[in-house]
Amino acid sequence: MTAATITQCSSTAASITEVLLGGDLILNLTAQSLAAGNQARFLQLTAADHSDSRLQICSQVASVAWSETLIPLFDQLRQLDADRIVVVADQNSPAGLQAIQELSSRGIRCLLCTLMEDCGANAFMDEEDAEAVAERLRQLGYL
Repeated sequence: MTAATITQCSSTAASITEVLLGGDLILNLTAQSLAAGNQARFLQLTAADHSDSRLQICSQVASVAWSETLIPLFDQLRQLDADRIVVVADQNSPAGLQAIQELSSRGIRCLLCTLMEDCGANAFMDEEDAEAVAERLRQLGYL
């Protein structure tokens, strides 16, 4: 059996639907609530105690805390009805890459989606900066 290709992308929690396809399962390794839409399917743990738990499909937004004890549970995922597993991880977290490597080594088609910080429009230029730019444009004759 050959390992699946590791594919990566980035998104925000609010725009995650842009990377999802119809048959995807989402493994959310972040604490953020994802705006994935009504048709999205998530993986969740059946019990908080990792020793007697399994991953199952649910239709509500769910997240799973990364732990090395999750790795053996990935063996069950080939049997689930999914075209691909989208692993969602925080930007600087190694958990996403570990999960995607484990899934890929099992031949499971997967995508690593790293959540980036959502920037507001005001994050780039404050009012003082806008006034300085406007003044410079006036000096140059553009305004």
